[in-house]
Amino acid sequence: MMFKRLNDYLKNLMPSDELKWRLILKYGLKEPFLSHLSKLDFYCIGQSIRLNHTYTLIELTSEGTDKISLKTLSELINERKELSLQELKLDVQRMIKILKKNHEEMDDVVYYQNVLKVMSSKGIEGLKWSEVFTQHQHSFVIIKNAWIPYLKLISKIDHLVHNQKEVMIAIDGDAASGKTTLAKKLQAIFQANLFHMDDFFQKPVIDPNDPHSKYGSNIDFRRMIDQIITPIKNKDHIKYQSMNHQTHQLKTPIIIKYKPVNIIEGSFSMHPQLINLYDYKIFLGVSRLKQNIRILRRNGFSSWLKFKSRWIPNEKRYFKNLRIEQHADDVLYTNHLKSLD
Repeated sequence: MMFKRLNDYLKNLMPSDELKWRLILKYGLKEPFLSHLSKLDFYCIGQSIRLNHTYTLIELTSEGTDKISLKTLSELINERKELSLQELKLDVQRMIKILKKNHEEMDDVVYYQNVLKVMSSKGIEGLKWSEVFTQHQHSFVIIKNAWIPYLKLISKIDHLVHNQKEVMIAIDGDAASGKTTLAKKLQAIFQANLFHMDDFFQKPVIDPNDPHSKYGSNIDFRRMIDQIITPIKNKDHIKYQSMNHQTHQLKTPIIIKYKPVNIIEGSFSMHPQLINLYDYKIFLGVSRLKQNIRILRRNGFSSWLKFKSRWIPNEKRYFKNLRIEQHADDVLYTNHLKSLD
C-alpha cells in the first residue's frame, strides 16, 4: 500500500513540489528543466544550490550577467553520472522501510513530510530560491560541483563561439595546475580542436637576435606556426607531427579536420610569438605545495626532481619576466578545486 502511494506520488509530482527538485537528480534528466522559460538561445546563470557532495543545482533566469547557451548547458549535463532505475527503486524501498517502521498509518500531509525528512537524512538539504529566480518561477540545471568555478570561463567562451566565425583559446599556467584536463573538457563542450605545446618540444635553441627566445627555448614555435596556425588561418586540414619525448624524433604525421574553435594548451602557449593569435587567454595557477603533491602522484619521484630543479624554475622566470599572468583574460587558481575528471 505504502509503496503504491509513494510510486503514485513520484509519478504525479507537480513542478512546484519541493521533492521533485531532490529526485530530479535520480532521474538523470538530459536537458535543463525549463518549465517557465521560453526556448531562448542563452540562459542567465542564477544562484547555485549545492545538492550533495557531487552535484549542484543552478538556477536559470532570463536576466543576469553570465549567460550560457542551452547547447552548452546540455553538454555540461552530459558530464553527470546517472543512477540506474534499479538504484532509484532501492532508494524508494529504503524510504518505505523507514516510514513503515515509524508510522503505521498517517495522513497525506504527515506522510509527505516524512518523505522529505528521509530525503534530508540522506544528505540533501532544503532548497532556498533567490528572489529573482522565484519571480521567474522554477527553471534549473544540475551539474557536477567541479564545474562551478569554471562557469564564468565557459560563459565567455560561449559568447565568443556564438559571435565569431573562428575562436582561438590559450590555456597557460603552472605545471600540474589542470591545464590539460580543462582543455580536454572544453574541447568536448565546444567541439574544438585541441593542440598541446608538449607536442612541439625540441632541444633548447636560443636565437641571439631574439631576447624572448630564452623563454621557451625548448619549444619549436616555427614548426607550430607552420603546421598548426597557418592551416587554421587558411581553413585547411591540419597535418602535424608530435614529438616522441623518449627518442626526440618526430612521430608519423597526424591529419585533423579544420574546426572553427581551436584550443592551444600548455606552458609557453602565451609566449610573445603566439600571444597575439588568441581571442581568449586563460591562466591557471596552483600553490607550490599542491603542485609538488600533484607532480609526485602523476609523474613519480624521479620526474618530480626534474620538474623541481629545471622545468618549474624555467616556467616561473617566463611567467614573471614576460608578465604572462597579467596578459591573461582570466586567471584561476586551482589549489582547492575538485578535479574535472
